[in-house]
Amino acid sequence: MTWVIGLASVLSWGSALLLVLAVVTSVTRKWSLALRSARVCALVALGLVVVSVLVLVVGLRSPEFLDTIMRDVSGASAEPSQKARVLAQTISELMNATALGLVAGVLAVPIWIAARGRARKARV
Repeated sequence: MTWVIGLASVLSWGSALLLVLAVVTSVTRKWSLALRSARVCALVALGLVVVSVLVLVVGLRSPEFLDTIMRDVSGASAEPSQKARVLAQTISELMNATALGLVAGVLAVPIWIAARGRARKARV
């Protein structure tokens, strides 16, 4: 499970860097690059959220997923309160890792729309 959280963190930071690139290229009026970077940022954020939700929904219904989480943290046998704490901590870490990418994706959408309009005007 820790590799999923690590992957979500990397994708979130990548999405944030793409947002910075989109803002910089919009300010410098390089609309085609702003369009591409904002589009990729928004799509990465959307994919990140979809994958995180799928991991939670499918994972919470799978006994193997829960067993893996418990073995990773608490060993073979743990008390129910310990299991609940570990599960809540895992969900919290996944949500926190996804949050930055989601915010970057939402902020990239207006840049994507503006850059698309400007790029179309520049071509005509």
